[in-house]
Amino acid sequence: MSKSSGPISAVSVTARRISIRALLVSTLLTVLVLLLLITVLNYTFAARLTRALSVMEEETARASIALEVNKEAANVLAALAQGVVTNDAAYFTQIVKEAGQALSDAEGRLVESADALPPDDPLRIKLYGLATSSGDIYRLTILLPRRAEEGKWWEIEQFERSLIPYYGRLVTESADQVRAATVERRAIAVAEVGDIRYKMQVTPVAAGLLILVVAASAVFITIRSIARPVERLTDTVARLAAGRLEERVSVGGAAEFGHLATAFNEMADQLEISYTQLEHRVAERSRALERRAAYLEAAAEVSRAAASILETDRLMQRAVELIRERFDMHYVGLFLVDEGNEWAVLRAGSGEAGRAMLARGHRLKVGEGMIGWSIANAEARIASKAETDTVRLVIPELAATRSEAALPLRSRGRVLGALSVQDDQPDAFDQDAITALQTMTDQIAVALDNAQLLVASQTALEAERRAYGEASRQAWVELLRARTDWGYDYEHKSVTPAYGDWDPEMQRVVQQGASVQEAASLSLDREGNGDGEHTLFIPLKVRDQVIGALSFCKGAAGADPTRSRGSDTDPGQTIKPWTADEVALLETLTEQLGVALESARLYQDTQRRAARERLTSEVTARMRETLDMDTVLRTATDEIYRALGLEKIIVRLATGEANDESALGDTTTTAQRGRTLQEEVV
Repeated sequence: MSKSSGPISAVSVTARRISIRALLVSTLLTVLVLLLLITVLNYTFAARLTRALSVMEEETARASIALEVNKEAANVLAALAQGVVTNDAAYFTQIVKEAGQALSDAEGRLVESADALPPDDPLRIKLYGLATSSGDIYRLTILLPRRAEEGKWWEIEQFERSLIPYYGRLVTESADQVRAATVERRAIAVAEVGDIRYKMQVTPVAAGLLILVVAASAVFITIRSIARPVERLTDTVARLAAGRLEERVSVGGAAEFGHLATAFNEMADQLEISYTQLEHRVAERSRALERRAAYLEAAAEVSRAAASILETDRLMQRAVELIRERFDMHYVGLFLVDEGNEWAVLRAGSGEAGRAMLARGHRLKVGEGMIGWSIANAEARIASKAETDTVRLVIPELAATRSEAALPLRSRGRVLGALSVQDDQPDAFDQDAITALQTMTDQIAVALDNAQLLVASQTALEAERRAYGEASRQAWVELLRARTDWGYDYEHKSVTPAYGDWDPEMQRVVQQGASVQEAASLSLDREGNGDGEHTLFIPLKVRDQVIGALSFCKGAAGADPTRSRGSDTDPGQTIKPWTADEVALLETLTEQLGVALESARLYQDTQRRAARERLTSEVTARMRETLDMDTVLRTATDEIYRALGLEKIIVRLATGEANDESALGDTTTTAQRGRTLQEEVV
């Protein structure tokens, strides 16, 4: 079978076959519907039966009430006839009212039964007619006792002869009509009850037979639809398992097997589709990875720029250019908050728009626009469609912007500014781009914060260096003021102290603070050689403070070093000027000499300070060896006198209160003691 015939056969099978599931479901639904129908019919029959029985009971009750009304009316008429015979008003009134009350009660039940019927029911009209007739008789029970009390028996006898027989016939006729109507209605209800009972017996039997037929048909069709298709399906699956992948399943029978054949035949097509989709997904993932790699590379470049560029302006401009290039954005700008934390000032911008805004000093108020909002809230704000963002401000130079992201520059818990990234296409920022941009923004913020800290530390270090240099300069000034002729001459292999006035060139070097080379040549050849000597003057510095100068003299090559400075060189001998290497070497040595002199001065200061501290400790320890005041004073003056080599020490004790006689006495004693101490010390 060809590869394309399988799906067609399967479709045709599906089109002309019934699904086993549908067959079973339809069978089950049919059975359920039949059961439900039987239940509904039985419920309907039961309701109708109940209603018919209720009608029978109601009609029987109405007939009974009508008979009761007729009976009570007859009793009233009999009481009237009996009372007339007695001519006793009291007895007449009693028996008539008792009979009238019974008639009134029966009439009330009759009216209540009539009210329960529909307004257009003929029986209701008949019941109301009976009630009207009985009501007329009841009114006689009220009127005639009054006539009896008045003694008008002749009038009562006249009523008895003329009206009472009429009312009796009228009530009897109305009662007969009601009884006939109720009998007819009851007969109809009895017939309906019989019909319902018959249907309730026949319906379950018919439904059961129908359910049995439906179930048997479903079982037969199901068995026939499964057996042969399963055999063919088994053979095809076996061939597929043997490696004949070109096989396709074509199974007749139930629709499920057609679906199965379609699934088998579509499997190869789906496999190709799956491969294609997988390739697409791999390509998308690859592009996503490439984007992430580009983002990481951009972040790394920004990090390298932040680590290598210490100048903040260059760093910010380089960062915005990198972000614009790597993310292929329309514009990137960097804002920093001013010292008053009121304005966000544009410090770097890409392209012509950035240069134009930098030239006009573009700035935004903190809290306004996306940049101001991002700074105020320390959060990123993304406008995928810039024209719909209510916070964003429109900048004339950036009218083409369709999407914008504002990301805060955060470092050490504070916001330094914000980065604005804009593009001329909507929805330009996905989650990866936003994450990468925020990472780079944080790196820039840390770099800017570190640069600010570096500037602050350098400023503090420079201030400290200046302070220390000033202290060192003052120390050297005091040191050199005490010894003005401090210096040495090295000549003819001997070192002698330097006396006399300074060389004018050395004074000039000290004043200028720069090296000077002096040549006294008699003649020079083409190579710069000549007779005489070359002198090099180099300032001696300590922490950029000139404290002296060195003079170096260079004689002719091969000359006698024992000859005095300034003597003529031997004929034929030549000297060369100081080379750059020689000058550099001597300047380095001079610099190291300055360092050594400063170290020596510091060491001497340290030694003097240590000696002073040691002396203070010793004197203090001696004074604390006793608690006697005289001994303490003697020890103190003695130790100070010997330690410092003083000429005289005077110690006096007094309170200073002129009006206190005891204080004056103490002062005198103290003065005497002071003189005694003075004599001993001196």
